[in-house]
Amino acid sequence: MKKHDLKNMDISVYTETLSNGLEIYLVPYTKVKRYYISYGTKFGSLITDFTPYGSKEECHVPNGVAHFLEHKMFEQASGEDPYDFFGKTGTYVNASTGFEAFKIFIKLC
Repeated sequence: MKKHDLKNMDISVYTETLSNGLEIYLVPYTKVKRYYISYGTKFGSLITDFTPYGSKEECHVPNGVAHFLEHKMFEQASGEDPYDFFGKTGTYVNASTGFEAFKIFIKLC
């Protein structure tokens, strides 16, 4: 992973691009007692056009698809409700769609 020190902050971001093109950003916080995991993608909110992996043709999807997919990715094969599944360990789960935080984060790197 490549290390990027954030300007004027005591935080580093580690990045790596996997062989399938997925970009990974890891931000370790050493002064907190809780864990936070976020999955972000360059799709949704205002970005509704994309080219599927292995394709040359661009696709367009309607607004709202990204938020729908956020909820779908936490579904369990057993059919158990994601909130119940993660709640067993005291984990809070939520889905949200936005673009400002991601744009700011990328500019900091």
